[in-house]
Amino acid sequence: MTSPAAQPSSARQAPAANGQTRVERTWRSRLMADPSEAAFREAYDALHAAMRDGSGRARLYETALTCLDRAFLRSLPAARRILDIGAGNGRFARAAAASHRVVALEISAEAIAAMRADAGETGGPAICQASGLRLPFAAASFDVVVSQDLIEHLHPGQLAPHLAEVYRVLTPGGRYLLHTPSSLHGPTSLGLHLREYRLRELRRAAQACGFRPRWLCLNLCRLGWAGTAPAWLWPVIETWEACWGALGTLGLRRLAGRGYAAAIPDVDMVLAKPERACGSSI
Repeated sequence: MTSPAAQPSSARQAPAANGQTRVERTWRSRLMADPSEAAFREAYDALHAAMRDGSGRARLYETALTCLDRAFLRSLPAARRILDIGAGNGRFARAAAASHRVVALEISAEAIAAMRADAGETGGPAICQASGLRLPFAAASFDVVVSQDLIEHLHPGQLAPHLAEVYRVLTPGGRYLLHTPSSLHGPTSLGLHLREYRLRELRRAAQACGFRPRWLCLNLCRLGWAGTAPAWLWPVIETWEACWGALGTLGLRRLAGRGYAAAIPDVDMVLAKPERACGSSI
């Protein structure tokens, strides 16, 4: 979800930005108190409606593939069945559907309407309205699950149920590719990021659900390279995170600005479901 602070400012665009800001701030407290599926549907319908005709639309419904999109697409060559959770306007799902069987899942009816408006006549992804906490698919239905900027919008108590559902619908040996902003960067949304994470926190949550997590290094994805870091590198990455977390607490985040953010690893991960689910609680 795009932060209003990142949008261009002008007298013409101000009402739309204020509308988005108002919706986010109003719904944050509601969703923290009532994280029901119905509440999330209503919240994101309201947010998409507020942004539909305003300055946020260009960013929310951007159709050009991002570096992250391309990096994730390069990670799909052996996959056959793909689930894109929180598909937005379906940009990634449409690109992946060129060579894979893809389901684009969204909770918001407003987002799905935009997705269908932009969809081609044939060859696009199947579209499904559902929550990332109750995936309406049989166990072992997908080889790869993808989410971009999704889990930070979940209630803190919903991360484990979400990971458990993804684990359930993945085939043995399947992978979950996810991106979420690092909490070390500081808040990146006025309201509807209900909880942001570090790599360390997500690693522990994923392992508790039976996954084998690897850090997906996308720092050089603009140059066409992306790769997973070996498992032995985790302590180094987490120590690096801890150091920058301490520096941010001391005030370096404000002083260093973008330089501070550039030094922090992105929270991009590949969560692998073991071929044999030994010892899993799922």
